[in-house]
Amino acid sequence: MQPKLRRSARAEAEDKPGHDLGPTVAVLGLEPPEIRQRASKHALRFRESFDDLDGLSIASFLPSGSLRCALVRHAHAPKPGTHLVLQSPVVSDLAGAVDAAIDWLGLTTGDVIWEHPLVTLSRKSPGERTFLARLLFSPPERLMEFLRKRQVSDPRNVGLT
Repeated sequence: MQPKLRRSARAEAEDKPGHDLGPTVAVLGLEPPEIRQRASKHALRFRESFDDLDGLSIASFLPSGSLRCALVRHAHAPKPGTHLVLQSPVVSDLAGAVDAAIDWLGLTTGDVIWEHPLVTLSRKSPGERTFLARLLFSPPERLMEFLRKRQVSDPRNVGLT
């Protein structure tokens, strides 16, 4: 379940009020200071904000064209890592979007510790990329039904393979 952001965090994420943050498509095994250092040529700025779960650090960026992403790190998260969030609802290639963001940040796929199951599936099924990108932004019930049909028993544990 994706947390809903209060107005201040939404404004930070989208630079305008009234937008949800978007789905997490990957988790990076790095903390914000490490990411900021690796992406130093882009002057990536993390801002302190909050949502209904906790305080958070957030940075928005445009890795290519109209692709809009954000990095989110909750202050009291039980595990290390920074979430890569997709904010562009029209994406024809999920894996390509993640790869573009990783490349823009100066990171490698080795820095990714978890990938959304639909991103993983889109790496394996090039013909379904547009469908999978739309499915990511669909209601959770539709996503779970799709994953059940694909015999993905626990979508939280489907990672890079």
